[in-house]
Amino acid sequence: MLSGAILGFAQCWKGCDIMQVSVSGMGSVMGLFDNINSDLSAAMQSAGELVANSARASCPVDTGALQASITSSAAGNSAVIGAGASYAAYVEFGTCKMAAQPFLVPALLNNTDAIIGIIKNAVLG
Repeated sequence: MLSGAILGFAQCWKGCDIMQVSVSGMGSVMGLFDNINSDLSAAMQSAGELVANSARASCPVDTGALQASITSSAAGNSAVIGAGASYAAYVEFGTCKMAAQPFLVPALLNNTDAIIGIIKNAVLG
C-alpha cells in the first residue's frame, strides 16, 4: 500500500549547508488515509445502529414513545446514540421515586466486542 510513496534525498556534498528532501507519490498515501476515514465513518454508522437497535430492544415500553425516540448518528470517527423522549434520562438513571431501567448504557456495554470488531474490520480490512 505504501510502496507508492517514495522519499528521495538529495546528496549533500562537502561544505554544503543545505540538504534537500523531496517526497513523491504522497497522493497514494493520502488516498489510503481517505479510504480509512471513509471506511471508519461507515463503520461508526454501523456500530451506532447496532447499539441503537439493542437499546430499542431492551428499553421499557409503555406507549412506545421512548423506544421510537432512540436514534443514532455518526460523523467521522464518532457515533452518538440517544433517546429524544423528554423522560429518557429518568428511565435510564431512575429518580428518588422510581428505580432505574437502563437501556442505553447496557446496549453499549453488551455490544463492545461487536463494535471493536466492526471498527477493526474497517481499519484493517
